[in-house]
Amino acid sequence: MTDQTQVLGDFYSGNDLVELIKADAGPSGAAYATAEKYIAYIIGVYDATSYAYETPSSLTKGQVMAVVTSYLMNHSEQWGDPASLLVIRALKEAFPKYE
Repeated sequence: MTDQTQVLGDFYSGNDLVELIKADAGPSGAAYATAEKYIAYIIGVYDATSYAYETPSSLTKGQVMAVVTSYLMNHSEQWGDPASLLVIRALKEAFPKYE
């Protein structure tokens, strides 16, 4: 049987997220639905894994988006990796949890 987590992780790659970023950064109103997919994906991964980060209580959706977008733009060599892993890496780098 296939590991379900791996299958789900491969629905989007970093390359897919970069394409969605382009829509999110486009002119107001252009490709709104595509931009919303990017935002929803990132926030969904964040919500599902927020226990793994040490985030400030004042953290905003915009800040989460900025962290992930910056990470993607600075790590193009990872764009072939599953998108969920890239989001997690970005958030862990920005908000490491100290135990």
